[in-house]
Amino acid sequence: MSIMAYAAGRENPRVVANRTDASLLGGTWLRVVSTARQLHRNAWFPRALENLNTTYLPCPQAIAGNPDALRIFTEWAHDCSVRGHECLDDVYHQIISQQTINGDVLVLFLDIPGARGLVRSRLCLVDSTRVRTPSKFTKSPRGNQILHGVEVDAYGQEIGYWVCGIKDGAYDSEQYTFYPVDDAETGRPVARLLRRPDSVTPSSTRGLPSLTWIVGTLKDIFDLENATVQAAQVRAMLAVILASDRPNDITAALGAAAGTSAGDGVEGLVGKLDSGMVISAPAGTTPHVVSGSSGNIDLVALFREVMTHMTASLNWPLSLFLGDYTQVSYSGFKAVWDRCQRMLQKWQDSNAHFLDDVFRWVVAEGMLASGTSPSQEDLVCTWSPIVAPDPNPIDTERANELALRNGTATRSQILAAKGIDYKTHLLQQKHDSELETLILGAPLGSPAQAIQMQAQAPSVDPMAPALPQ
Repeated sequence: MSIMAYAAGRENPRVVANRTDASLLGGTWLRVVSTARQLHRNAWFPRALENLNTTYLPCPQAIAGNPDALRIFTEWAHDCSVRGHECLDDVYHQIISQQTINGDVLVLFLDIPGARGLVRSRLCLVDSTRVRTPSKFTKSPRGNQILHGVEVDAYGQEIGYWVCGIKDGAYDSEQYTFYPVDDAETGRPVARLLRRPDSVTPSSTRGLPSLTWIVGTLKDIFDLENATVQAAQVRAMLAVILASDRPNDITAALGAAAGTSAGDGVEGLVGKLDSGMVISAPAGTTPHVVSGSSGNIDLVALFREVMTHMTASLNWPLSLFLGDYTQVSYSGFKAVWDRCQRMLQKWQDSNAHFLDDVFRWVVAEGMLASGTSPSQEDLVCTWSPIVAPDPNPIDTERANELALRNGTATRSQILAAKGIDYKTHLLQQKHDSELETLILGAPLGSPAQAIQMQAQAPSVDPMAPALPQ
């Protein structure tokens, strides 16, 4: 399969987004998003990206807080989408995916009458391309600016979002709905536009897709592929033009070779010639050979080049994306992996504010529905730390042992890199050792435990007959 298949949107005009501020980006924002989205539509690329996001960007879990508040939130998280039967993990995964592909995603907090449980509100994800500036407005009814569907006040703070409607399966540019960030009376969250980290500048209001910066480069690669393939096709079709002062002699010669009369014409005669036949042209005939320029294309190398640009734009190591570590040294991979981990942590931190808002809103609504007035302590929780699994744990442990021997790292630093608190780890080790001593008489792995196990082993009589195999 040609590499052309990996970008279904290649027919789109070339879009190079070098500036992201709203004043210069103008109406091209939708074109940038449309072009980048086309690059994600290949069958295997979204699947690989989905596997990475699920593995390395999972939804954090509420692990500490008021027990009643945690119970309310956990019950709601099992069915929290307007589409029904989608848990918070599913919704969070869709958020991460849309942030990667589109640059941002709008999340609405909607009250669903008849929803199960104490909390009737549900989350609704809106495609970011529906967040647009109404053409009939130069400013909002409140006198604020609207930049790419985001209404901001005089200080640049977001007031709300304008979402175009849908009519007959298409976007309706005449119908718009305004969703404020928070309800003016109750302070309840209404809408949040979640952007991908590092996708905006101080003067921009919308996030850009992760592949925006390499759209131009990929277009050049695909154009080169097209030119090379066409050159190879032309080179395969060799054409010979015979020019002579006596064209009738040429026609007669072709007719004699084909075993027909010259009255069929040159076009008819050429079609009747046997493949590979050699024809002697009359005197005075000059042959002109026309061929295309030669060209070769290495699809494997081209594919890897495309993937290198894509993964660099996504901030993922290429070897991790492909699951192939055969051509990667540990030190080279470690440098890229450390950068990737910093990106993952920044991503989780940016979405943590959204999760805090969700937790406060759900717990407050649930407690009020059950007749309890929530306190400030009830609306706060601790989220589980996200520790990305090490794709190369054996080499990492060897490097940690070497660092400990050389004194370039401590155990607390190594455990902190894994998301483990050193003091908690030591206390747990002490507890485990005491429990093993209480039950087994000695800690597991200790010399005393090995001697004890040897003493408890049944003795074997060397004169006893061997057991049947």
